[in-house]
Parts: sequence; C-alpha cells; structure tokens
Amino acid sequence: MPWESKPIKEDDDIVLFDAPGFPDPKNANEMVAQFQSFVFAQQKDIDSSYKEARWVLQKIGIDIDAPSKIVKERIRLFLAEPKKNKEVRVQVDKCSKAVNMTDTDGNGMMLRDAPIGNCGSERRPVAKVLLDSKDQRKFSANVYISPNDEYGVVSGIEGTILSANITDITALKDILLGNPNPVEGMPGLYASLSKSLNSPQFIYISSLMFQLYPLYHTFINTQYSHSSGPIFLRNITDFNLFDAISFLKDKNTIDFKLSTINNIRKMYPKKKFLLIGDSLLKDPEAYGAAYRKHGDFISCIWIRRVNSSPADNSENRFNDVFSGVPKERYMVFADNDIPRLSKIDVAKGQCK
Repeated sequence: MPWESKPIKEDDDIVLFDAPGFPDPKNANEMVAQFQSFVFAQQKDIDSSYKEARWVLQKIGIDIDAPSKIVKERIRLFLAEPKKNKEVRVQVDKCSKAVNMTDTDGNGMMLRDAPIGNCGSERRPVAKVLLDSKDQRKFSANVYISPNDEYGVVSGIEGTILSANITDITALKDILLGNPNPVEGMPGLYASLSKSLNSPQFIYISSLMFQLYPLYHTFINTQYSHSSGPIFLRNITDFNLFDAISFLKDKNTIDFKLSTINNIRKMYPKKKFLLIGDSLLKDPEAYGAAYRKHGDFISCIWIRRVNSSPADNSENRFNDVFSGVPKERYMVFADNDIPRLSKIDVAKGQCK
C-alpha cells in the first residue's frame, strides 16, 4: 500500500534550511532552488528529554549543571523525533512560481530541486513554509540566488572560520555550550572577498551533523554577515553523541565534502570557485580530489595551517593530497598571512 502524504499540523515543528538558487538549465531566465527541510514532533516536554541528553553528554565528558535556554536550543534537534511523509509546501517571495508539494522521507528530511520561476533582480528572496490558515507560526529561510558564471567561495567551518579544534571533547563542549568565536581575521577576509569577487556565492560545508544547523546559521549570519550563504551539513538523523568525534574522522568525511562539491558544480557548471579549508581534518584531501575531478571549475585552494594536534602540516601530506594540482593553484597559509590574502586578485587568476 503506498504511503499517504500528511499536511503539517500544529504539533509538528520544522527547520527550513537556507537554499542555493541557480539558473534553470532549461530556461536561464528562471531559477531553481535546492530546498531542504526537517520535520519533527513538537517538543512539548523538552525538560524530560534534556535529562536524557545530559546523561549522554556526561558519559562523553561534557557536564552541564544548569539547563539554560541556549543549551536547550542547541541540543533540541539531537532529541527530535522525525516525522515522515509530511507535505512541505513552500512559497518564495518575489518569484513567479509556487513550489510543488514535497514529502519528507523516513528521517523527516525533504530535499529537492524546485523551480521557483522568474525572480527578477532579486538575489536573496525569502522562502516561507505554507501552513494551515489557523496556524500562525512562521518558518522561513533565505534563497541565495547566483548566476551560472562569475565567482563563488566554498568554505569549511570548524578550523576554517570557527576557532575550534573539533577533534576533541573540549571543542565539542565549546560548540554546544560556549560562545563560538571566529578565526581572527577571517570575517574581514570574507568581507573583502565579497567585494573583490563582486558578491560571490558563499557556500559553507561541514562534516558535522545537521543538528548543529541553527547554531551555525546564527554564527555565520552574525560573525560573517557580509558573506552569508547556504550551509551544507551531513543528514544523519539516527546519531549517537557517543560517536561524535569518530564521526568526523571516518572516510565519509572526504566523500561527503567531495559529493557536496559535485552537487555545487551541477548547480553552477560555469562558475569558478575558491575553496577555503584547513589542515585539521580532511579538507586538503577533499579539495585535492575535487580539483583532479573538476579542474578549472576550481580557481584556487587555500588551506589554513592549524597548529594544534592532530593536524598534519607536513610537506609530504600536502605534496601527496595535491598531486596533480598545479602549485600555483593552492596555498597553505598561516594565521599571520590572513591580512595579506585580501590583496590577492583571485578574479584575475592569482592564488598566491
């Protein structure tokens, strides 16, 4: 028996992710947006769920004394109960086409490319979830529209723009409970790139789980407000906090980042991208593989040298992972190099 679609009700909750917008391959005058949403049961008894989460966090060395509002907000998606077969209907302001109904999968996720029509000169229209007329809640996200030419920037998050050594428990605790801090100098660099590359499409990729989306969204839109953009995270609903660190170190980290770059290339096949990452985990491996696969789609690769364990900053590593990448196309930079990066004319083909 086929499954039956179900409308969004008042006991459902939704996260609508910011979406990349790109020209329709069949009609360049119209746009397509890649929408993603997560539907889950409304958490009416968050305090009881929080007690369970606190026990799990204590087992991995993170002890929380007081369940503050900010802590509850940051862990609530880890405690979410997904809702499948839910219709997610979206309308995009200032664009000519209504988005067709789309149903969530067994993990509560909806992901699809949807035509949104002609959006005129609008570069950041707002997408809104359509609800029953009696439901007064509002769920919305930005659609970041960019043409299929000019420049874009793909950026890592942890270790690249967020000052965090996410390979240890202390850093995970800081991300969940603390105040995320930007890498010094990077907000200014990204603001400079936004000008020199003529409002490029910024896209952020992290191998961490999508449950951190609200936190990362706030961080980027606050600390990197001149270079905000869609955030791609791993869609794993059945996630165990016990495995939080090993989760980042597995081979799937490279596969996820490479597949995301493949996805970006399908959206913008004629755009050139600057890839910015760090040496802490697998950005060099993923970016080197992406260059060997896509060539001139990638204009430059910049890797921030992270001087803390277990970052491998050896020359052998970089020679190996960037095999086949012209040396003038990639650069490993130290923190004291960040101020000079804004002087590099990437638009004219310079990478160093």
